[in-house]
Amino acid sequence: MDLYLTVKTIHIVSATIVFGTGIGIAFFMFRSAFTDNSHEKFYAARTTVLADCIFTLPAVVIQPASGAWLVWQGNYEWAGLWLVIT
Repeated sequence: MDLYLTVKTIHIVSATIVFGTGIGIAFFMFRSAFTDNSHEKFYAARTTVLADCIFTLPAVVIQPASGAWLVWQGNYEWAGLWLVIT
């Protein structure tokens, strides 16, 4: 497989991970707000931080790095309207 397509696939997967874990973690923390049990709130917060470290952080680091590489290798305009908007 072409290196460009491999990096593009990694870029898309990392975007999906950022979006998916963001929604999932937000829901998890939102639901924990409705309990009076402090142990359940602590569990939700601890699990959220763990999930952010395992899934979200690497994806957030990969996202701009792979995006910049794709723009550079694809010979796109850095000041192109679609790129500035995104």
